[in-house]
Amino acid sequence: MNISFDLDGVLYPFTKVCYDYLQIHHGIKEDYDTFWKKTWRSYSELHRENIVGIRSLYEKVPINPTVKSRLDYLATYNQIFYITSRSKDLKFVTEKWIKRYSLPYPENVVFNGSKLPAVIENNIDVHVDDQLKYLEELEGYCERILIAHPWNEAGQGILRTYNTVLEYLDELCVETYNYDRSDFLYDSYRERGLL
Repeated sequence: MNISFDLDGVLYPFTKVCYDYLQIHHGIKEDYDTFWKKTWRSYSELHRENIVGIRSLYEKVPINPTVKSRLDYLATYNQIFYITSRSKDLKFVTEKWIKRYSLPYPENVVFNGSKLPAVIENNIDVHVDDQLKYLEELEGYCERILIAHPWNEAGQGILRTYNTVLEYLDELCVETYNYDRSDFLYDSYRERGLL
């Protein structure tokens, strides 16, 4: 099976990193949900592009180690792709982050405004994203998984929705590949420094 993941809002917490940056450097006072539902949308396209273009925001946080372990496990049975709408100007920093954290299939990174051509070209069976506009265009081409965020409430309950990518990965590993649930407990303890 070919499974593709968006990066920002799915594997990389860009919106959290961006929100933290804007609180510190721009004095944002709203809570996270209000900011992404209302304030962000009120910014001009140029202002949003300038913020999204800050390269350092894309490498501040490592991948969640449990998400990484699930991706590694899935990669033993599937081909993994990373289909992102990030600008090609961010190609270097994106590939650097993927290699730094040894994500499986680092050669399968696709930068594209629309996700549909990459899904068709790579015979993607499942695509995981946080943006409704990309998932809507994939209807009929692959299974679509939505990761819930404040900005995509309209699609929650309509599309197959998970609160986090880890929630989806856990279900996929256990239900489809009989991943041992005791490994989840081990990962949880390890993350909290109890092992």
